[in-house]
Amino acid sequence: MKSILHLTVDGAHFWRKASGQWLPVEAPDKGAVWVVSDLAEESLTEIQIPRLFGRDRSNYIDRQLKSRFPDTPYKSMLAAAAPTSLLDRIAPRRQSLLALEAKDRVNDALDELKADVAGVWTTSGLLAQLGTEKSLPSDLFLVMPSPQTMRIMFLKDRVPIISRMVRDSGGAVALVAEVVRTLRHLENTKVLERNGGRRSVLVLSQDGDLVEAIGAEQLTVIEAPRSWRKMTSDDFKFALFELAMKSPPGQLAPLMRRTGFIASRVRTAAYGLSAATACASIGILANGVVQIQQDQAMITSTKDTAKQVALELAGTSKAIAAYPVSVDILKSTLQIEKDEILAAPSMDTQLRRLSVAIADPSLRISRLDWAVNSPPTSPCPSDAAGAPNSDAAVAPAAAETVPRGLGSRISFELTLPAGLETKARMTLMEGVSQRLVSIPGLTLQQDPAKVVSVASLTGGVRKTVSVDQAPTTAAWCFIIAGKPTNALDANKAKP
Repeated sequence: MKSILHLTVDGAHFWRKASGQWLPVEAPDKGAVWVVSDLAEESLTEIQIPRLFGRDRSNYIDRQLKSRFPDTPYKSMLAAAAPTSLLDRIAPRRQSLLALEAKDRVNDALDELKADVAGVWTTSGLLAQLGTEKSLPSDLFLVMPSPQTMRIMFLKDRVPIISRMVRDSGGAVALVAEVVRTLRHLENTKVLERNGGRRSVLVLSQDGDLVEAIGAEQLTVIEAPRSWRKMTSDDFKFALFELAMKSPPGQLAPLMRRTGFIASRVRTAAYGLSAATACASIGILANGVVQIQQDQAMITSTKDTAKQVALELAGTSKAIAAYPVSVDILKSTLQIEKDEILAAPSMDTQLRRLSVAIADPSLRISRLDWAVNSPPTSPCPSDAAGAPNSDAAVAPAAAETVPRGLGSRISFELTLPAGLETKARMTLMEGVSQRLVSIPGLTLQQDPAKVVSVASLTGGVRKTVSVDQAPTTAAWCFIIAGKPTNALDANKAKP
């Protein structure tokens, strides 16, 4: 089932389309949820990009997102404006960036969801995409009232310039005053020319008083495109819901929030491929009926040979049964299987968990060391100050009385994006450390985020480290405890 989670200033609301109408529903327990926010913390900015292509361009945009919005993981770029040339279509020079800085509120809402998260879109991003309709003016104010607030967005040359949320405290006259105040701000900042004629305003509402008040301010009210009116009845937020369900550009949620949804899509594709393979197999079997009939004669001719082979196998089985095997050797073999083979940690499972913890397109692994945590294994190195990390002082298994099997020691080094400020670098490293410690049984013994935090203070004065002098790599080291021996015995007892 597909549902919409609408995050507004007055709370979270769930909607689902049934019989062509959007109806409020309870929080779903399964299916997928598309999240649409309408909050004041939606930030827009535009950047100029050198003529870069491919991975260089994506890395440049990622660095810009991290430097401009270091405190939130909910950030992305919007689709570029309509290109004027082939080169601008391949690598446009202007790019709009979008972020939702109310990360705590979004995290709380997503943590309570039991269904998979398809993605997070903002009202600003969806309105920016709707404003690219060719039938609309290139310079346009979009005004979308809500029960308690009103969203004001301005697009110049179909590129979003500003997005504001104002409270509805004085009726239509006060709301129109905010639209005029936004226009004056754009004129004062030279975005628009003063006395440039009547500006176009698209009011996404059926409020006649608001439309009349806007017309009284020498602003031209235009009608919504017919395609929009088909998607909604009396509330234009349903048009945003329809657009969000198509998963347009401007999705903000990080990969770790969308893992379940993406996995379900891959699973569905795999089932389809399996069904196609099964159909192809049936066709091949049908075509092979003639060949099977021809092989029946060969089967008949080999029956005597099969009987002879069966007699030889029976004699071999008797010889094996008569072979003397010492009980001590058998016990030693079972003990070795229990202590060495079954107790060995799963490298595949641990590396998959590690890949989820460092799921960030801007990070690259430059070194990875995985080893069984036995006496010959070298311990984790100490931090920059020469003392072991405080997290390693007490291992989680120290207070346990249940014996465990062999654990593992993993150390790795990440190459950080170039040009990050200290705060952004700390945020990036702390995010990796927080995701690591959430892995069951993991004890983090080397944490570069704490090393950098301590090293940045000398004599009670914070040291300033330039971007060029900042380290380009960061190293983590941790130990994952082994399975309890009673669990190993249970696994061994299974048929």
